[in-house]
Amino acid sequence: MSSFIIQGGHALRGEITPQGAKNEALQILCAVLLTDEPVTISNLPDIVDVNKLIDLLASMGVKTQRKGAGTWVFQADDVNLEYFNTEDFRAKGGSLRGSIMILGPMLGRFGVGAIPRPGGDKSVGAASIRISSGSRPSEPLSRTRRRADSLRRLRPMG
Repeated sequence: MSSFIIQGGHALRGEITPQGAKNEALQILCAVLLTDEPVTISNLPDIVDVNKLIDLLASMGVKTQRKGAGTWVFQADDVNLEYFNTEDFRAKGGSLRGSIMILGPMLGRFGVGAIPRPGGDKSVGAASIRISSGSRPSEPLSRTRRRADSLRRLRPMG
């Protein structure tokens, strides 16, 4: 592992470009599901969880195009809602705890969504995930599906 040794009395100089944060990147990636317009995202970290979510989005029918280091363009104009019924969805989504974040945008835009039983880093311990969306479960077996028949749109304040 690299380290910095800093001894007092010397001014520090230089530049760094901070890499994007994983949890924030996963949330932003899921937000591409909210529109059918092209969305460009920059400063995405090149890490396993982010790459797995990009792969899951592509499998759902989201067009993905890498433009350069950390920069991607997404377009969710042909999302395949039937993909949620596949073993591939269960496997890919189940290997990534962050896949639960697709549920909100899917419910918001399409009124339907699914999440597999989230996996993730087993060495850290199981993370408890409770679903409290006000929607009703329609398939509570190996994955959770939610249908939001009574979602209300919030109006901006002001």
